Amino acid sequence: MDKPFNQNLSTSGDNGKASQDFHSLEQRLELSEARSHCLLATLSQMAWFAQVNGAITNFNQQWYEYTGLTVGESLGWKFFKAIHPEDRDSLRDSYGDFRLSSVASASQVQAVKAPRSLNLNPESRGNRKPEETGEEQIDGFLGEPLPASYFSSGFTAKSNATPDQAIASLAYTTASSNLEPKKLQNTEIECRIRGKDGAYRWFIARKIPVFGGSGQLLEWIGTFTLKRELKPYTVIPLQQSAEAHTHQTPSQLQVELTSQLSLGKRQPTKLRVREQAKQRPVELVQHHQPTLPSELSQAIIWEAEATTGQFTFVSQSAERLLGYPVDQWLTQPDFWTNLVHPEDRQWTVALYRRQMLQSQDCELEYRCIAADNRVVWLRDRACVIRDEQGQVYKHRGLMVDITFAKRAETELHTRLCQQSAITQLTQSALLATEVSALLNESVALVSQALAVEYCNVLEWLPNNNNLRMRSGIGWSPGLVGQAIIEASPNTVAGYTLHSGQAVVVENLHRETRFQGSPLLHEHDIVSGISVIIPVGQNQENDEGRLPTTPKGSFGVLGAYTSRRRVFSQGDVEFLQAVANVLASSIESQRTHESLDKARTQLTQATVALEKRTQELDQFAYIASHDLKAPLRAIANLSEWIEEDIFDQLNEDNQYQMQLLRGRVHRLEALIDGMRQYSRAGRITGTPERVDVEALLKQVIETLTPPPEFIIEVAPGMPTLVTMRSLLEQVFSQLIDNAIKHHPKADGQVKISVQEQSDTYEFAVTDNGEGIAPEFHERVFAIFQTLQARDEVENTGVGLAIAKRIVEGQGAAIRLESQEGQGTTFYFTWPKPLSES
Repeated sequence: MDKPFNQNLSTSGDNGKASQDFHSLEQRLELSEARSHCLLATLSQMAWFAQVNGAITNFNQQWYEYTGLTVGESLGWKFFKAIHPEDRDSLRDSYGDFRLSSVASASQVQAVKAPRSLNLNPESRGNRKPEETGEEQIDGFLGEPLPASYFSSGFTAKSNATPDQAIASLAYTTASSNLEPKKLQNTEIECRIRGKDGAYRWFIARKIPVFGGSGQLLEWIGTFTLKRELKPYTVIPLQQSAEAHTHQTPSQLQVELTSQLSLGKRQPTKLRVREQAKQRPVELVQHHQPTLPSELSQAIIWEAEATTGQFTFVSQSAERLLGYPVDQWLTQPDFWTNLVHPEDRQWTVALYRRQMLQSQDCELEYRCIAADNRVVWLRDRACVIRDEQGQVYKHRGLMVDITFAKRAETELHTRLCQQSAITQLTQSALLATEVSALLNESVALVSQALAVEYCNVLEWLPNNNNLRMRSGIGWSPGLVGQAIIEASPNTVAGYTLHSGQAVVVENLHRETRFQGSPLLHEHDIVSGISVIIPVGQNQENDEGRLPTTPKGSFGVLGAYTSRRRVFSQGDVEFLQAVANVLASSIESQRTHESLDKARTQLTQATVALEKRTQELDQFAYIASHDLKAPLRAIANLSEWIEEDIFDQLNEDNQYQMQLLRGRVHRLEALIDGMRQYSRAGRITGTPERVDVEALLKQVIETLTPPPEFIIEVAPGMPTLVTMRSLLEQVFSQLIDNAIKHHPKADGQVKISVQEQSDTYEFAVTDNGEGIAPEFHERVFAIFQTLQARDEVENTGVGLAIAKRIVEGQGAAIRLESQEGQGTTFYFTWPKPLSES
């Protein structure tokens, strides 16, 4: 039958009750074994038990999950295959620090190497060799006895002690608090361990020696802890922080806990403990009450009566975690019921009692009130314990402090809600939601995400240095859209504007930086956050436009509550993120407003330009038609007069009549040139595929140069998609200009092309008289000629038309010439987009 946890073992009785005491002690050893396995299972590190020489006798589940090794591949010294070869010697040598250079005295007690089940009787070993006892020997490394002088105090059990004397020794040893060796210390080294993924990682190996009542080293307990670097706090990776610090037990650990707490499922090592229980009862009990690693401090082991629920055992960690003395746990009626938080008490107690009445294990997570009024979250795993007849007579469990994990979980949930709110608001902003609607949505999302009653957007009114509540939630009816708040540093919003940064208020009634606006006091505001809604500077404040402050702010976004609250940095960053989304939306609206205004102005200008162009075309048509009609009449009249009085006209009069008609034709040409120039570059049409070589051939035929005049077209002319008529006009004007102004009838003109990245550069070169550099710009002006029109009949609009067409295509035209060395006109023509 299992016995309750009891640290005060009775020492009464005589030798005649030895068998009963041994039977009781055996069950206590099994119970201690189960506790040890339970506590090892709760550790997040890889934990282990080892013999005196360092041979491993037990690993917890974390070792097998990390390394991927099996039990058979890990126990003894086989675990060394997972240790980096360079670290194996240092790790093995660390178990030799208990060996003594002095010779053992007669009073020394032999230390025994055994895997968790210890043979504490030196006579039973005799002179047998290690291989005869089944013990493992590594490089001749065996345990040696510890002299009594290596202990500051302690009780040494005699080998022939009776069970009562052994129990008394155990009680004395347990009560003693200074049974630590003088020279043996907890050791810590660093080593690399290979994971199941094949990668080596650095671990910190810690081991603690376990001593018997007589000062003998019985075994080692240790852990392998992953070596990590501390990282600074960030808002988002809360889950990583929780995993790095919380001591929660994994789901498989709960299954292990059930099997360990239920004595019906015993580990194979318990059989060895039971077989050797009669040899050294004192050392065995002491053996299974080690000082476990500090990580177990977050767990409370408890045991309670099945009928009354009264605690019969509680581990010492309970007082450290919750502040209540262990005696209060054991003696105060309904202590656990009163321990549970009032808000969780009803359902927690009801569920626990129902499970226990049904003889079922249960697991609960609930809040409790510590002695200092702290709220502590516990995960409580309770198991039913049955006697030999199968009747439930006690409950046993493990309480784990999960407060940090719960806080991290709450913080993570809060951050996820806030992130979701920002995402939703951003989506609305991207959908070009009207700003007023977006402001209303933002205050609702902020109020929900921050769990506050009040939220508002205060818009800066630059004319009277006030703030108007543009949008809000939670405020008294009629305030939204109407409430005016002074923007002075004496208010929260005004102080936020003037300081240029977020302002957090923990207690408005004790605030020394400002008094707060009457609006906040009327609504009993205690705590809150306010941030600036930043927008671009140098924005106009025209009527109907969203105004800006001189500091470049639209206004202030605030969240407030009537409860005392400490806002975190994450809360401030969330509110500022919302303000930034609003600022982006406001900026976007302003940009759209500016674009709409510019688009309207452009449309109006285009309409006006088209109207003026039509008027110009109409004027050009009227000018060409109405002016040319009288000119034609003058020319006709001069011919008629000359025919009627031909016999009376001398040579001078005939020449004057011809000169008159020449001036008339020149004026007609000027009118035609002016009309062509006004229409140059404005000809609309559909681009077509143009073979430039064929186009040039057609232009040359149209111009009809003198027979002796040579015009050469260089090979390699491109074929491109463009406006044929425009390119034809440019070539026609340049070639005609070269022919017309050439001093010789047998002149030469060469047309070539050079392909560039996104254009073609054409060149029209002649061997004429050339043009002086000071006239290079003048030749492209309308009605400008370098020779008298009486010498060469010319309107002076040809090159001007060519220049206007080329520049209308986004290209350029230029010339290179020296007087007496000929002239070359260069112009570029854009490639189609598919070619460039």
